[in-house]
Amino acid sequence: MNPTSTHVEEAIRSSGLRVTYTPCVLMLRKPPPEALSKIGNLPDAERQKSFRLLISILGVADSERRAGCGDNCAHWWNRDLRDEAVVRQILAEGAA
Repeated sequence: MNPTSTHVEEAIRSSGLRVTYTPCVLMLRKPPPEALSKIGNLPDAERQKSFRLLISILGVADSERRAGCGDNCAHWWNRDLRDEAVVRQILAEGAA
């Protein structure tokens, strides 16, 4: 799924970046594949802003995905994989 303009706008707000920064302008005005290609070719001075924006977009999209899955989500990838007990349980369920 490609990020929508709503995802990008929310990501810009949550990242603390200005909408006038080059990566933000690209993501707002270009289709995602073209914007990402252009962001990948930006000069080194734009890398930190680009990274912050892209991570923020990922966070917005992930939050939306998790909300859509609901409280009783059974997908292993939506569980807390930092918790060793959860990982052991997932592995045990897969072996059953």
